[in-house]
Amino acid sequence: MRIRGIDVTTSAEALLIGASDQQQLAYALSEERVIFTFDNDFLSLAATGIEHFGIIYTR
Repeated sequence: MRIRGIDVTTSAEALLIGASDQQQLAYALSEERVIFTFDNDFLSLAATGIEHFGIIYTR
């Protein structure tokens, strides 16, 4: 994604390895970032109405 000029921050760069999904969503929201994930737990969180800046899910 960076090669294509997209501003990306990884969980490792943000020191979020091992953080809960809720913590990762809170960080992304505070930074106005979209979560790009393979983890379908984020789909369940989104369905609860939790505030987020966006979630992109792929298998």
